[in-house]
Amino acid sequence: PDWIELYNANPETLNISYWGLSDSKDELFKWILPDVTFTPGQFLVVFASDKDRRDWIAYWDTIFDWGDEWRYFPGFSEPPSDWNDIGFDDSSWSTGNSGFGYGDGDDQTDFDTLGLSPLYSVYIRNTFFIEDITDIASAILHIDYDDSFVAYINGEEIARANIGQPGVRPAYNQGADNYDHEAQMYQGGSPEEFLFSHWYEYFNEGENVLAIQVH
Repeated sequence: PDWIELYNANPETLNISYWGLSDSKDELFKWILPDVTFTPGQFLVVFASDKDRRDWIAYWDTIFDWGDEWRYFPGFSEPPSDWNDIGFDDSSWSTGNSGFGYGDGDDQTDFDTLGLSPLYSVYIRNTFFIEDITDIASAILHIDYDDSFVAYINGEEIARANIGQPGVRPAYNQGADNYDHEAQMYQGGSPEEFLFSHWYEYFNEGENVLAIQVH
């Protein structure tokens, strides 16, 4: 996507709230700029990503990356009911590097190789630490999956796709709603993006856990 650089050449401070940005002269307000004040000589870069993001964010931290080590539980049965909570002891779970799966040759933890396939689901979890929660402006989950998933922060559901109803935890042997969603990253694509704006309802200052069940 394009990058657009704006510059305040005026000698006075300028507020550009509700100005429009567009690539069409017939629709001048395709994207409305957020509440931003320009000081004289200041620059602003707009990323034309086709996503309506209005938060003023200095930089993004990647907490978990592709290939990181996680704890996992193969879904041959239900995991303990508190498996997605921060207090759960996962020391008896196996460890493996993402992605997890079998049958496509695109997973670092391949359940075919481990003799653990076929199975309907896998449960994975990883912890992270937040030193100062006031430093966080927004949070995004990027996830590449085949065929469905539910993700939790500290036991609370934050995102799901292609399985069941929000707030209802799928059974270990529940299949995806549709079996035609393919992972994208191994074939040059991008993971899906889930922005959760009410992150402050889920995060703790200190230790946190991201837990995901994939079906």
